[in-house]
Amino acid sequence: MLPFVDTARLRLRPFLDGEAGRLAQLAGAPALARMMGSVPLPFSAEAAAEWMALRAWDNPPGFMLAICDPADLLLGGVGVGPAPQFDFGYFIGADYAGRGYATEAGQAVVAEVFAGRDAPVALSASCFQDNLPSRRVLEKLGFHYARSSVGRSKARLEPGPIWQYRLTRAAFEAQP
Repeated sequence: MLPFVDTARLRLRPFLDGEAGRLAQLAGAPALARMMGSVPLPFSAEAAAEWMALRAWDNPPGFMLAICDPADLLLGGVGVGPAPQFDFGYFIGADYAGRGYATEAGQAVVAEVFAGRDAPVALSASCFQDNLPSRRVLEKLGFHYARSSVGRSKARLEPGPIWQYRLTRAAFEAQP
């Protein structure tokens, strides 16, 4: 099972200590940071290092893995938060968006999580309503709309409307 997963085009692995600057550059871009709940603006390398430490593989049950290309260049992250919500989340740097990386990485992580011995019954996910690409990724992965709500982002001045989604293990296993 995790923490290393290879897909057709990607390698998912724990973040490396030296990647805090790169993470700050990717996730700290204002357009991306405002779509993430946990990334403030500005997002310094020091804050990125703390962010990585809180989501490290050695700190389950919540984790975030680095999404890397074949040359091991950091493109984004994907992971699942701790119980009881088991929130699924991901991000892709702006220069790499629209290439299917989030969907490919998401499929791999969801499959691994649901195949685990202590697999949750369901995963939850959410995205801001002004983040249509994230909505499409969640739907491609089989997540179903559950309800609308309000969410917060450290990079937004005000709370914003979000869509909440859910994917049960049974529904995932029934997918073709």
